Amino acid sequence: MGDGHDSQQCIGRERLQAVVAEALSIFIAQLLLNALWTPLFFGMHRPDLALADIVLMWLAIATTLGLFWRVQRGAGLLPVPYLGWISFATALNFAIWSANQAHNGYLILKLHVGFGSCSAGDLKITGNKIC
Repeated sequence: MGDGHDSQQCIGRERLQAVVAEALSIFIAQLLLNALWTPLFFGMHRPDLALADIVLMWLAIATTLGLFWRVQRGAGLLPVPYLGWISFATALNFAIWSANQAHNGYLILKLHVGFGSCSAGDLKITGNKIC
């Protein structure tokens, strides 16, 4: 029979394996949410749905960061720049969603680039047209 130290190591290993499994599950979930954001925002022109998606993604990344930190601190630091980027993207998504509230959430901020009436080096914004 082993001493109490062996059983403590076994329990510690089981807890670690559970944290690793949870961390990987949430990491995969945030990857799926990330893959969903582009079709929602750009494909369907639905900043409202994209905003819900990106908020869930932010929460999943923050949770992943915390779980990775529990496993290994260096691993916990890896998602920090990604979380920063998603925070910025969330703010942009929110701004676009807010600007489009009068249009039932559908994206109406569209820009058209026209070169016919512009000379080289000119940049004019007229209505919704940039040239």
